[in-house]
Amino acid sequence: MPRLALVLTGCLRASKSGYKNTNMDKLLHSPTFIICMITVGCCSNVIFLELLLNESNKAGSIVTLAQFIFISVEGLIQNFEIRRDKKTQKIESLLKKRTTPLYFHVLLVALFFTQTIINNLAFSYSISLPLHSIFRSGSLIMNMIVGIIGFGQT
Repeated sequence: MPRLALVLTGCLRASKSGYKNTNMDKLLHSPTFIICMITVGCCSNVIFLELLLNESNKAGSIVTLAQFIFISVEGLIQNFEIRRDKKTQKIESLLKKRTTPLYFHVLLVALFFTQTIINNLAFSYSISLPLHSIFRSGSLIMNMIVGIIGFGQT
């Protein structure tokens, strides 16, 4: 087996058997391994995105749709609460109480959606993916806009 497969197999065995402080545990928590895995994930993401975009310029919109669906479902799972009422013994399902106002969430979603759609429009101009990555890193500008509008900071 390749070395990475051995590492991952050993990780599964160690986690199932409850071993702690093994060499595998030390490897998985080492900064070098973490940085390598993040780099591999980011590079493979860019490679597959470029392959998708070579097939169709509109693939970015499909990726954006899948991203929004995934984030929405994951957020719903994280914020959904099922409990039994002690008096009536009925099962209740409800959303957890928000700590921030709803309008602020709507503002963030609208800004993020707008930024993503604008970034996806760049695919129709057949620009290179590295240049597009520079456009996508413009989330700093959106964060500044949210800070100015939402918090009145300058």
